[in-house]
Amino acid sequence: IQDNLEYVVCNLCDSDDYTVVHENQYENETSEDLSDKFKSSGDEKLIDQVVKCNECGFQYINPRIKQDLIIKGYSDGTDENFASQAKGRERTFTRCLDKVEKCLPPSKLENRGRVLDIGTANGSFLHVAKKRGWEVEGLELNRWLCAWARKNYKIQVQARNLFDQNYPDNYFDL
Repeated sequence: IQDNLEYVVCNLCDSDDYTVVHENQYENETSEDLSDKFKSSGDEKLIDQVVKCNECGFQYINPRIKQDLIIKGYSDGTDENFASQAKGRERTFTRCLDKVEKCLPPSKLENRGRVLDIGTANGSFLHVAKKRGWEVEGLELNRWLCAWARKNYKIQVQARNLFDQNYPDNYFDL
């Protein structure tokens, strides 16, 4: 597992001075397939080392699995558990969108505009927004979740990274 790890500095202050608050437990790793470890439902038991930055107090995993391995594992995996909770997520996102729309001027309620959901998972938020009149677009790295959104919600979620997009300035309203 050591060959798959990278040491990182604190994401908040760039310090590399830290104290270990949770020792790694790599001996408890049961899966060799990273797509089993990295999924939206996040029900994996923590085996990684957690550190606390001695400069700012931020806690993070260090060392961590190399980013390209995380993205590959996440992109290639399936997550039936996450998708099985779609109806509950729709209820939650309905309440969230209620709050967002209360902040809109009356003119925006007639023509809601465009919404971009980054890391949209199975598309439950976009499904709710589309039913309410929003033009929706989603980005999600997990191809299985993108396919789930197409099949179950009839919405297109792109299996792409935000940083690979060239959206014009002010293209989205939400």
